[in-house]
Amino acid sequence: MYSKCKSIKSREKVFERMTQKNVVSWTAMLVGYGQKRFSEEAVKIFFEMQRNGFEPNDFTLGSPCMEDSYQLFIEMNTRDEVSWTALLTGYAQFGKDNETIDLFERMLAIGLKPDGDSIF
Repeated sequence: MYSKCKSIKSREKVFERMTQKNVVSWTAMLVGYGQKRFSEEAVKIFFEMQRNGFEPNDFTLGSPCMEDSYQLFIEMNTRDEVSWTALLTGYAQFGKDNETIDLFERMLAIGLKPDGDSIF
């Protein structure tokens, strides 16, 4: 429900007030950001979800399909290790071996060094 709120601030306030978040609520926020083309927020919420102990499920990873995820990635103003790792993780978990390797090599080519999270 809160991901359908027109106001991003309203959506965020409802989510922040939730006392018991679960993978569904985190996924709803991720999808909401993705639909509004807030790619950086989508990446941040994805990693925040994991930091809070919630592992993404198939729906979480597939909700913004990989093509949409790549498009969001391309549209980001700043791509850092977090955004590169998020896309790499999605590709790897969906068995997109060629895309994973290609993206990893592109990450290295621009001078980003992999950390423990980006090495599978």
